[in-house]
Amino acid sequence: MPAIREFVDHQAHKRLPPHTGWLHIFGSLSLIAFGSQVITGILLLVYYRPTPQEAHKSIEFITGEVRFGWLYRQIHA
Repeated sequence: MPAIREFVDHQAHKRLPPHTGWLHIFGSLSLIAFGSQVITGILLLVYYRPTPQEAHKSIEFITGEVRFGWLYRQIHA
């Protein structure tokens, strides 16, 4: 753990470049949010069945049986 602590301390005291502004920061956050929606959407697409008969069952399967399925649904929500 000392290596992690050393890395975090080093990164915490780094200064941002002068051209980095709020638009750059919020743009990066928007890109990360969009990317997480795309990735979790693709993961959920593999298991979700959108028919009226199977939709609820597939959600239960994703939440209960798929490894980290509950987490994928929460991130995607």
